[in-house]
Amino acid sequence: MEWDLIKPTSRMPSPRIFASLQENNGKFYLFSGMTRNQDSSNELFSYDIGMYYSALFNILSLLLEKNAWKLLATENPLTPRSSHTSNSYENSLIIIGGYYEMKSAK
Repeated sequence: MEWDLIKPTSRMPSPRIFASLQENNGKFYLFSGMTRNQDSSNELFSYDIGMYYSALFNILSLLLEKNAWKLLATENPLTPRSSHTSNSYENSLIIIGGYYEMKSAK
């Protein structure tokens, strides 16, 4: 097995820390996190993938289909946060907790 560098065909989400990434029904979902300027985000991105299971090697492998990130519009968006946890269940993405510090105006 070897690593391959994947070059998305679209603009990628900005670099961030303390975000969450979940797979659900053949898509990855990236939520929130803290950006380079230390602002918490409430952005939700999806990344389309195809998946298959290799019984021979007992390995979950990824086949890229669209190879593109997409910023999703959400109704009633959550407040920006970082250091949260997430999980997927059926067709839902569940976000729990997190940290958000409002920057005081100077």
